[in-house]
Amino acid sequence: MDKRILIVLLGALSVACGNDEAAQTGIGNDGAAPQELLLSSGISVERADTRSASVQDTKFDSSTATERRVDVFISENGGSTTTYAKPVVAETLSATDGKMKFINASGADLPQYWPSSGNGVNITAWYPSGATHTSGTAKAFAVKADQTSEANYRASDLTASAKTAYARSGRDGDGYTALTFKHLLTRLHLKLKAGGKGITAAMLAGATVQLGNNDIFTSVTPDLDAGTMTVKSGSSDPKGSVTCTMNTGTSNLEGYIIIPPQDLRGKTVKVTLASTYGSGQYSATLGSVDANNLTSGGQKAFLYEITVTGEELKVSSSITTWGSDGTTGNASATFAN
Repeated sequence: MDKRILIVLLGALSVACGNDEAAQTGIGNDGAAPQELLLSSGISVERADTRSASVQDTKFDSSTATERRVDVFISENGGSTTTYAKPVVAETLSATDGKMKFINASGADLPQYWPSSGNGVNITAWYPSGATHTSGTAKAFAVKADQTSEANYRASDLTASAKTAYARSGRDGDGYTALTFKHLLTRLHLKLKAGGKGITAAMLAGATVQLGNNDIFTSVTPDLDAGTMTVKSGSSDPKGSVTCTMNTGTSNLEGYIIIPPQDLRGKTVKVTLASTYGSGQYSATLGSVDANNLTSGGQKAFLYEITVTGEELKVSSSITTWGSDGTTGNASATFAN
């Protein structure tokens, strides 16, 4: 027996002309039974990163339900017999199941149906829920300043399923319509290494890496209907620094931060040791190398390997498509402390 969980709708349905029962139940004018609109989700990447696959690389995988919610904007394709709340909130069923359910403001299920006319739908969807709009009106999205925690990392991962027309015939064998999301921003993978001359791996445990000196663009403007965004990069737009603190052990001195696509040439990278080691600071300025130019757009991943010695900070970088382990545009530079 198929034990599908039905997708549910935040808000009531309505129709443009005269059939209230059809508006509330999805029953067509011919009296046909309603058809539930069932959604599933996945995030498109070239290949899952070996370490970050458990941190929202290819699916919304948080163990916290509220961190698996997306805002779904639905409209009838080719008609107006059925209208939908803007947006509708959907939540994946678990950290491992991409199937989704629609929920109301209290988190309770509320069934959702295809248009009573028999038409298909247009859908655009956004993650994180509530971060790109106020009551359906677009607002600026900003990444978190401190992305050490997985919660803040996820909250900075602006992800969208671009506007697409879906027909009832496009459902899978279980009746689900699949939404494909993409990461819209740029991810930086930070790896710390001890280079000797007074610096050991133990001294880097719990160190903080800071990108920028209040000169990193941190906000974007989403186009809610299209599923795209524009970086807020004007002289008066918000800027800040973005940080990530390493684990306290020595076996995994790495972390991730997410920022809008932008040119990082001339920006600083600063490593601050934990207070146990005197809170010593080492900094470098990113040079004029192509691998440091992120203006080509989102969905890119940079690897920064940062070697700390008692005399200097060395930075090497490479750029890939988000989720790829390959390296292209390789470049490196050495900077005095």
